[in-house]
Amino acid sequence: MFQQSSLYAILLLTVRQKVDSAMTTFVIFVNTAPLNSINGRHAIKFCQAAMAAGHQIQQIFFYGDGVNHANCHALPVSGETPLLAQWIDIKRISGAALNLCITAAEKRGLVSAGNQQESVSEAFSVCGMADYFSALHQNEPTLVSIQF
Repeated sequence: MFQQSSLYAILLLTVRQKVDSAMTTFVIFVNTAPLNSINGRHAIKFCQAAMAAGHQIQQIFFYGDGVNHANCHALPVSGETPLLAQWIDIKRISGAALNLCITAAEKRGLVSAGNQQESVSEAFSVCGMADYFSALHQNEPTLVSIQF
């Protein structure tokens, strides 16, 4: 069985072969809650592996239950990895935008109707789906979107 780091390397190799480019720009889409799925951890590990391989992370868009990754009041249980801190590190290192779907954030109580963001980490920006789709439609031949 492959180690997790090997799985990320295989995914990067597969993407690289399809794009046939030395550097790829990624737009990441996260739609699962941090505590209900390991997909958030996989997304973080993928971003770390991509950056280590010299690729660029342009945007990480959080949608649906994925907006809970930005909740600054959620505390990990003892022994759990603090995902919020890892997302902030990815932003700091890569310059990637951490964007939350405003509608999904409102439905889950992270953002109030007046766009008050008391529960959202300052590292995240609230925006609409149009920002995600705009990133996808840039005229960049090496842009790849991956959903977690």
